[in-house]
Amino acid sequence: MIHCSACGIVPVPYEDLPVRIPYEARFTGEAGSPLEKIPSFVNVACPKCGRPARRETDTMDTFVDSSWYFFRYASPAEDRLPFRREAADHWLPVDLYIGGVEHAILHLIYSRFFTKLLRDLGLTALDEPFPHYLAQGMVTMGGAAMSKSKGNVVDPDEMLGHYGADALRLFVLFAAPPEKEFAWNEEGIEGCYRFVGRVWQLYREITALSAGEGPPAGGTVDPAAAARLRKKIHQTIRKVGEDIEIRFHLNTAVSAVMELANVLRKEKEALRNSAEGRALLAEGMEALILALAPFTPHVCEEMWRGTGHETLVLRAPWPSFDPILAMEEKATIVVEINGKVRDKFEAEHDAAEEAVKEAALALPRIRELLEGKTVRKVVVIKGKIVNIVV
Repeated sequence: MIHCSACGIVPVPYEDLPVRIPYEARFTGEAGSPLEKIPSFVNVACPKCGRPARRETDTMDTFVDSSWYFFRYASPAEDRLPFRREAADHWLPVDLYIGGVEHAILHLIYSRFFTKLLRDLGLTALDEPFPHYLAQGMVTMGGAAMSKSKGNVVDPDEMLGHYGADALRLFVLFAAPPEKEFAWNEEGIEGCYRFVGRVWQLYREITALSAGEGPPAGGTVDPAAAARLRKKIHQTIRKVGEDIEIRFHLNTAVSAVMELANVLRKEKEALRNSAEGRALLAEGMEALILALAPFTPHVCEEMWRGTGHETLVLRAPWPSFDPILAMEEKATIVVEINGKVRDKFEAEHDAAEEAVKEAALALPRIRELLEGKTVRKVVVIKGKIVNIVV
């Protein structure tokens, strides 16, 4: 904007945009804008009347730019407009917004305002910029959030040098759900470091078997061990995929990968002496690498290449699973009375409805709560809930 004593506030003509900030501006810490001290920038002719005028020297808050940058990402090479509507309508809204609580009360509000303003101006069809928001928790030390000003921080270079990037990533993602805070504990990262080492050792042993090393593979496969491993492979693929994509429970996804590694190690001896068993171990190792790759990408790239793949693991498609094999043996049934959770128990997935009802009504706590009351209806949602209406 340009301030003219005769015409008032006059916008810079479109053909003169953008207004470029002079590089000679000096940030001295003195009062006032550094731009005020550059006459060649401040003193201009009024675009309307030609009289001497002054250019505005106040700059917009960073929130003004950050409130619509995602629109610009849709048209990064556009040199005539802030963004093209067809590109914005194609790419937006943003699938997932991740940030701290301060984003929920500041930036999200501003971004929603800008989006609705742009919608009203006909520049976009978008109404809401972020349909999903995940508020990330803080990492604490000594009972307070890590902060340079408080001095309670951990040097990441030191951690990387000692444990490596993969173990550090795994620890941060495994320590707590992403929306919860967690206290930094070096014993935790030590445990993750040892787990990565165990996975690497398991990879070396299984790839050696696949290469024909070890005892002759002339035996018959142990059907029980094969069934256990095959089921765990499919259960892990399903759980890790859903925990990452749907629930954002990254810590439980890591836990599922650890369970698969344990089953692979446990069943390795029973499966190593047959060709079929070795093939299943190789399949399980490949599933383990794919499931672990989002958390420890560097070591997984090494293992992926070592199992005979020419492309990067990050380019590999997510593995599919058999829904029947991926089904858990038992389901946790929540028991409610008039909609309030009162107890829970485990039942077979294919248990008959009447059997589930009887099991729920026979629970000691439920019997105690129902004493002296009339049960009007029992609603069973298969594999999930028993709701008793009294």
